[in-house]
Amino acid sequence: MAGMEPHERTSDAELLALALAGEESAFVQLYNKLKGGIFRYAFYMTNSTCAAEEVTQEVFMSLLKEGSSYRQERGDVGAFAFGIARNLVRRVRRRERLSARVIARPRLT
Repeated sequence: MAGMEPHERTSDAELLALALAGEESAFVQLYNKLKGGIFRYAFYMTNSTCAAEEVTQEVFMSLLKEGSSYRQERGDVGAFAFGIARNLVRRVRRRERLSARVIARPRLT
C-alpha cells in the first residue's frame, strides 16, 4: 500500500527489537511515535526547550544502548521510554540545582 510505513502494524516491542537488530526504519518509526510525548513531558518538567531536546535525544540513545533490558511483561515500550525520560529529567534538574548553588555562592576574597 502506498504511503504506509514499513512497520505500520508492528508493536512497539517488535519495533524496539528490530531497531536493536539494526533496522533503521523500525527505529525511525518508534522515534516518531514516542518523541512528541517524551519532549512534552521533559519540557513540562524542566520548562526548558534545550533541556527537553537533550532529554529526548538521550532517551532514544539509551533505548539503543540499553533497550535489551526492556521486558514486555513489565509494561509497554512507551512506559519504559518515559521511565528513562523521568530519570534523565531528574539528572538535569539535579545538575541545574548544583549549578545554581555554585553561581549563588558568595565569593571569598
